[in-house]
Amino acid sequence: QLPLCAGLCNLPSSWLGSWFESGYAQPVSISSTTLTHKGECLQRGKGEGQVILRDSTQGTACLRCLYIHQKHPNIIQYKESHCISHRVSPLTNLCHMIEVDDPLKTLFRLSAPPTPCPISGHLSFSYQLGPGRNCSFPLSSLTQCKDKVDSLVLRYQACPDIQGSQSLTEQVECMAQWKEGSIQYFAARVNSSISSRPGEWENMFRCFVYREQYKGWLLAQSGEAKCNLHKA
Repeated sequence: QLPLCAGLCNLPSSWLGSWFESGYAQPVSISSTTLTHKGECLQRGKGEGQVILRDSTQGTACLRCLYIHQKHPNIIQYKESHCISHRVSPLTNLCHMIEVDDPLKTLFRLSAPPTPCPISGHLSFSYQLGPGRNCSFPLSSLTQCKDKVDSLVLRYQACPDIQGSQSLTEQVECMAQWKEGSIQYFAARVNSSISSRPGEWENMFRCFVYREQYKGWLLAQSGEAKCNLHKA
């Protein structure tokens, strides 16, 4: 039999609010005791960021462990165990079921105010659409207005010899930046604003990896609302 009620388990106040996670049409709400899509906090795990939750959203009660890290006030990332419907003792053993190569999931704060972008200035760039598909002529451009340190404008040029390349302009509004080991990330809203509707969120949030090279930058952008990039 599973434990029925939550103990003295309060989630950090910095986690509270409405968030978006890829794959969920509705906002993920985090209260002092609950993540709406994962369950109610039963107890904290032994390690920092480990939370054991009781979930009954699928009809049958089960327990799972989430290993949560807040990378920035506007970004939360986590890994999770499977939801187990049989008794596990001690409960903290659930956290040992999280594997190193389990997917890392990202929550983007829906009401996040803009933050300064880590890349600035007026730059020219080439871009890749995959191995051997480098669009370098004509060069594309990145610009930043002097009074808008939280925004970038990327103007992509189409290359006649690269199938799939196209001329388009991308407005990037930065909302977070953080570092994972030696890898530098920033997150942004792309071609959108805070007031965007739920159906637009999947296409709105993007993660970027960046690093300085010579007098410029190497930059990689995720193709979906996830932070699954590991190099620029």
